[in-house]
Amino acid sequence: MADYTLKSDLRQRDIEAFFKARREIEAGCLEVPATQLAAQLVELLQSVRSAGLKPGTPEFLQVFQEFARELRMRQAPAQLSGPEATGVSVRAAIRAGWLSGLDEGVVGELKPAIVRDLAQKVDDSLRAAYNLPGE
Repeated sequence: MADYTLKSDLRQRDIEAFFKARREIEAGCLEVPATQLAAQLVELLQSVRSAGLKPGTPEFLQVFQEFARELRMRQAPAQLSGPEATGVSVRAAIRAGWLSGLDEGVVGELKPAIVRDLAQKVDDSLRAAYNLPGE
């Protein structure tokens, strides 16, 4: 495995970035029922039409990308297996800048024990961030 560095002295912004990245990654694991997606697309297109945006324009694409992101975020939390959850934690730590020396794309190729170990270190760092000096 490549060398990596786990960020120490985490700040509130680091914690927020980690959980934002975690939600984004977990949202990518969700499947949206077709009927729900169709209803929400109709709603999107109606609002786009009333705003005067035309499909295919950069403005429309930006609105659509935001819609797709919000749609995933509004779904119920994903029920991930243990190995999926540890992978998500490691990827979120990389995306949030906590782990340097690793790329998100490499996580799937690591041995499960290494991913579990990295996820534990991330979890330990998170817990340590909430400890006050002298506790």
